[in-house]
Amino acid sequence: MNRIMVIEDDHSLSGIIKEYLKEAGHDVVINYNAVSAIRVLKSEKFDAILTDVNMYPVDGYELINEVRRFNKNVKIIAMSGSLPESQKAVNRAVGELKDEGADQFLLKPFTREELQNCFVTAGIC
Repeated sequence: MNRIMVIEDDHSLSGIIKEYLKEAGHDVVINYNAVSAIRVLKSEKFDAILTDVNMYPVDGYELINEVRRFNKNVKIIAMSGSLPESQKAVNRAVGELKDEGADQFLLKPFTREELQNCFVTAGIC
C-alpha cells in the first residue's frame, strides 16, 4: 500500500480520485490547495503526489518545484484539463512539467484505468 497525497481544488473530482485510489489499495490524503499541501509534505512521508496544475494562489508548477527542493524521491504525477489545444503546445507544457520534476502527466478527464496505468508507468504500484 502506498501513501498518496492528492492535491486538487475541485472537491468532487478529488473525491472520485480518492475512491479510485482507495479501491486500488492506497492510503489517500486529500489537500485542496498547494500552500497547505506543501506544509504537510514537509512534515509527513508520502510515496506519491497527484497534483492539479491549475490552482491558485500556488500552481502545480510551483508546487512541483518546491517539493523537489526538499524531496527528490517522491513520485509526482501532474494532471490538467485545461492545456492548450494544439499538440505542440501540449507537448511543451508536459515537457515543462517534467523539467520541474513531474514523473508523469495525466490529462483530465481520465478513466480509472488511465489513472491506474499512469501510476504503473510512474512506478507506483
